[in-house]
Amino acid sequence: YSWYDYERSQINSDIESDPKFQQSIVYLKKEINTALQNAELEWKDLILCGRSQGALMSLSLGLASSEKCYAIVSLCGLMHSAHLDVKSQPPILWLEAGQETVLSDEHKLSYKKLIKMGCKLEHFIDPETTHDDISEKAVKTISCKLKEIKNG
Repeated sequence: YSWYDYERSQINSDIESDPKFQQSIVYLKKEINTALQNAELEWKDLILCGRSQGALMSLSLGLASSEKCYAIVSLCGLMHSAHLDVKSQPPILWLEAGQETVLSDEHKLSYKKLIKMGCKLEHFIDPETTHDDISEKAVKTISCKLKEIKNG
């Protein structure tokens, strides 16, 4: 097994058909199912969270799974293509890093793809967060947002 490593040029392509991508998804789902079984939990209890490429994998796994997870948290991530077969639509918390108040073109495209898929998406930018360092403020914001989802 090796982690799926995408090229920046693949962001707007159909990477979910790539065998290495599929291998990573299968591996992650197997590991998650084992962890859930060991903890006596179900998919509905699961928060899929990833940073950067991990966010891409969390989004792909969470949206394409027939079992709905509790939520997906994307930290400084992108969505690969609009061709994903969406089977469940958990709430998505989408954190962007940086000082800018607008999204980059890549992130705008990712955001639009998720909206077009009908996803329940909440987006926020944290100026104290960088791509490699999630701020304490951002962690607290995510925690509060997850509690809001629970309290519905």
